[in-house]
Amino acid sequence: MITTKDVSITEGADAGKVFVVQKMSLEVGDTWANRVALALFKSGVDISGLIPMDENGKPVFRGMIDMVGIVNVALKALGGVDEGLLKRCLSRF
Repeated sequence: MITTKDVSITEGADAGKVFVVQKMSLEVGDTWANRVALALFKSGVDISGLIPMDENGKPVFRGMIDMVGIVNVALKALGGVDEGLLKRCLSRF
């Protein structure tokens, strides 16, 4: 099983660079994702309007419009995350 892979960039601003991509174990990836999610939740961003509801109270997905809203909330939440915690999360990459 491949755990690392060298990726050579041939075009653009990163042409000539080689990136080493390393596969995370399920446990490490899950722990990282949970840490990031908790940091975002603790950031204090209001997500109450993120998922619109229909007249019966069921969630309504509107495709890319909802995806843009999710990205918007995520970016706002990142701004509220403690810098030290954010650095520790990003250092796993």
